[in-house]
Amino acid sequence: MKTFNHLPVIAVLVTSASAHISMSQPVPYDSNKSPPTTSPLDASGANYPCQGTQGSFSATSSNTAAVGSTFKMSFSGTAVHNGGSCQVSLTTDGASALNPNTKFKVIYSMLGGCPGLNGATVSYDVPVPSEVPAGDYTLAWTWFNNIGNREMYMNCAPMTITGGSGTNETFDALPDMAVYNIASKNSCKTVETFDVDFPNPGKYTTKGASFKPQAPTCDGTDLGTGSGGSGSSNTTSGTTGGSSGSNGSATSSANNGQYTGIGAGGSQGSATSSATPSASSGPNSGSSPQVQAPGAASSSATTTASVVQSSAAAATTAAGGTNGTFSSPSPSTGSSTSSGTACSQDGVMICSADGSQFGLCNHGSAIMMPVAAGTKCVNGAIQKRRRDIPVKIPFPFKG
Repeated sequence: MKTFNHLPVIAVLVTSASAHISMSQPVPYDSNKSPPTTSPLDASGANYPCQGTQGSFSATSSNTAAVGSTFKMSFSGTAVHNGGSCQVSLTTDGASALNPNTKFKVIYSMLGGCPGLNGATVSYDVPVPSEVPAGDYTLAWTWFNNIGNREMYMNCAPMTITGGSGTNETFDALPDMAVYNIASKNSCKTVETFDVDFPNPGKYTTKGASFKPQAPTCDGTDLGTGSGGSGSSNTTSGTTGGSSGSNGSATSSANNGQYTGIGAGGSQGSATSSATPSASSGPNSGSSPQVQAPGAASSSATTTASVVQSSAAAATTAAGGTNGTFSSPSPSTGSSTSSGTACSQDGVMICSADGSQFGLCNHGSAIMMPVAAGTKCVNGAIQKRRRDIPVKIPFPFKG
């Protein structure tokens, strides 16, 4: 009888151990010691970034990808929390240099359905953009879940990039990685039952058919300025703090680069790459994901994925249907204000007349985005919306 009394406890432990999701490809740090943790980052930020502390990481396996090609990203686990939005980012900080001020640069954003739906994870063919110079990096996969506690998941892996003609300048112009639900970084929170809509997802994205967008909610004090990428008319400023390839010697900002404009990026040549999520299991959810090609900041350089129908026996994607590929046109550069609201002072928050939208001024233009439900933009800050209380005015006494 005592043996049976222990069985429920064992079952609970097994369930807890497989309760979340972890990245299996690329091979993470310390993979020979134990599998990467499936738990979210501590909400305090104690183990940000990468589920550890400075000096606690070691590379036990190598991962290599070439500029202009793709690499496979896959996951283990089944608790996908109704998907959400993910990002793939790189930093020049290696295993021994990772620290809370490490700056990660986004190379790919998955909007909705990531890392899967209906208890099934999907895999992605992640393109390596031409902005990335050859060298050794740390790759980060980050995930903001749709349902459940407001959390941030993060696994990291060593990554060597080969080929290409990218420079430090083109790499630094990529958008900063989104950081939400981490108290030590900012006050920004994601909204449950929605897929976080990254204010600056970058030029390389895929969108699931289930994508239900909602911007994060932040205090007005978190909308600082910094160095969240340049080279595009739609880019505004922000920073995660620290600098690529450093031990955090640069100044930090609470904004963490999350209020930069859509389609940040510097100049680069055209490249052809595929961005093809594919399901490891699970039902087909229907339509194809849309993939934004390089130059999404320009009205003339945005493309939509051309759908490639696979055979009936091929796997379909739980994140948004059949597979898509794209051919990347050359993006525009410069600082023209072909879209957005005109403004005069860089770094200042701009509010729409009715308070329903906000944007940060950059190079004379602010890209306006909707505020979160229950809030409004007033005098350059996001505030909770107050209910108007009706006042009864008595009619004058008639004698």
